[in-house]
Amino acid sequence: MSTKNPADVLALLERRLVKVWSRAAAGAAYPWEDRVTLGSLTSAELARNLDQHATWARTWTAWASERGVALEVRTQRVAGTTQQLPYAVTIPFTDAVRLVGEPWPARLERGRRRAAALTDRLPAAGDPDLCARAVRETDTWTALDFELLLTSADWFSRNDATGKTPRQVPIEGLHAKWLNTSQPLVAALAGRDSLNLAPPHPSVIHFTYLDPDYLESGRRRHDSHTVGDAPALAYTPSVILICENKDSVVTFPRVPGGIAVEGNGAGAGAFAATPWIRDAACVVYWGDMDADGLQILGQFRAKGIVHHSMLMDVETYNRYQRWGTNHDKNGRPLTAREPRQGLALEPAELALYEMLLAAEHPGPRRVEQERIPQVVAHAALLKLAPSAAV
Repeated sequence: MSTKNPADVLALLERRLVKVWSRAAAGAAYPWEDRVTLGSLTSAELARNLDQHATWARTWTAWASERGVALEVRTQRVAGTTQQLPYAVTIPFTDAVRLVGEPWPARLERGRRRAAALTDRLPAAGDPDLCARAVRETDTWTALDFELLLTSADWFSRNDATGKTPRQVPIEGLHAKWLNTSQPLVAALAGRDSLNLAPPHPSVIHFTYLDPDYLESGRRRHDSHTVGDAPALAYTPSVILICENKDSVVTFPRVPGGIAVEGNGAGAGAFAATPWIRDAACVVYWGDMDADGLQILGQFRAKGIVHHSMLMDVETYNRYQRWGTNHDKNGRPLTAREPRQGLALEPAELALYEMLLAAEHPGPRRVEQERIPQVVAHAALLKLAPSAAV
């Protein structure tokens, strides 16, 4: 059996603090196991490397003594001698905060101050579970944002804003983006199930007409549709190409009965709520060959929208990987990670997804769709939608 050193125990204590600190700060009940066992070895294991384990025992004795930690020892016979060996330490919550060190003492103190402010100004925060939630969720907030939370929750506890947009709520210093992201916590602290604000603005889908006969008429090439509104399309499409990136949409070659749609804005739910997309005879998704692009594809297919993907397989990757990159669209390095489970991907798509996330993958982890010549993409789409072939 392996043994723990002081660094191991401190790491364990920090993992425990992460789980319970906000409840402790809020005065809510929290589970805490004071005793941490240090592991044990058989007499034979100790005898094989007695000097090393003697050093380990002296390290623990000194560490516990210097920090005022209760050390439990057990007597063990080793090679004909009696040894007193460390077995466990007892470390209450407050001592754990002290021993692990910053940022925990400051975090706990800030959490206690905020819990006191919450319970002093908001009756709903008298619920220790809710108070602990508020302390946890506001841990990284500035003092200004936390004060805004107190002010907003107090206002909503006394006023009805049903049907108003976040921008219309008359609270000084309040801005819509803050309230949009904070609504659930504000509502709970105001003692309400919901703030009953107006729903978010509907998504807007941007698209490009591809039908050659229509384009010959000289009418508008680019258009948009507000989800939930009555459609006013120039024609009912039989082929929908959902592209991850705008560049591919606005420059895609002509396709009879086709419309190219920007897929990196509205999201799969908005597309599923749009009949002229959902009900088209052929709906194809084309995105970047990277983990994010394949996850987006999985979301669209899970909503029952996409019939096919194109150019998102290992064979295509191998053909164009020399134009790939190891950075995402924001310039952050792409690294290996665990694949997301349960994605609605076909076997060829899943093979590419898992390859791009594998630690041993030697190539670039991202190939943008624009790196593939449009003549290739055009041919791939016509192959999937034979009725659109010129």
